[in-house]
Amino acid sequence: MDKLKKYAENLSDSDKRAYYLKLAEAGKQAVQDQQRYNYLIDANGKYSTRLTEKRLTRDMDILDGEDKMSDRLPAYSYRSYWRYMDLIGSTQVVDYLHQHTNALFTKKGKVKKNVSFQQIDQLLYYHSKYKKKFQQSADDYNRLTLARKVLVKRQKKLEKKRRKEEAKKRKEESIKESLKRAQESSKAAQGSIANDQNKQNANTKTSSATSMSSSNDSSPSSYTGNNNDDDNNDDDNAQSAEESSDDESSSSSYDSASMSKDISSILHNSRANQSLEQ
Repeated sequence: MDKLKKYAENLSDSDKRAYYLKLAEAGKQAVQDQQRYNYLIDANGKYSTRLTEKRLTRDMDILDGEDKMSDRLPAYSYRSYWRYMDLIGSTQVVDYLHQHTNALFTKKGKVKKNVSFQQIDQLLYYHSKYKKKFQQSADDYNRLTLARKVLVKRQKKLEKKRRKEEAKKRKEESIKESLKRAQESSKAAQGSIANDQNKQNANTKTSSATSMSSSNDSSPSSYTGNNNDDDNNDDDNAQSAEESSDDESSSSSYDSASMSKDISSILHNSRANQSLEQ
């Protein structure tokens, strides 16, 4: 472009000199534009995490300089314009997904407790469409992949805890049932002994035997345990176990349709703005 500029400056024809000078300036702008664009791509061949909509809009100003590139290099100008506009739309989506990805993690980078598989899987699905070209999506995809493994471990841990509590509950119920049968057996044995004593006393004909028989009849003939308290304790323990089981499950409602709608809206608005500017 510098050689073209020197060539134009030595021309005697003023019209040709003006034409080639503007062409040299437009070519210089095209080289600068390509350098700016190349700088957006990192060493991995992906669009850098530094990429923002604001930066892309600023870089496009070179297309509308004093010596408009569209006048001298219309094909290159048209291709560069749409390259930027398509990139702006994709960058908006990547930034949107990045914000939703960050929302699943604490400030220390740990996965929040109420995160669901649905949230992670949907973000993985969308990031998979951009991770080959955008470093930000590639990084977020890796973060979400690790986060999903954390959820799997949490799920296994909760399942193990649930089975352990169920086994404990079954053991407690078995012990209570054994105690109940033992109490019933003891009660039946005491009742049988009391009946035998009554029969023996009834056969005694002496007055002292009659008196003793009357005394035995008036004394308690059987043992009754505090079954009402045991039954109440059974109900309380069962209720406590159920509440503990409910606490283990942490459901998280997530509107997956809203994300699809938002992304479609971003891309649609981007294309609409492109058409209006053209």
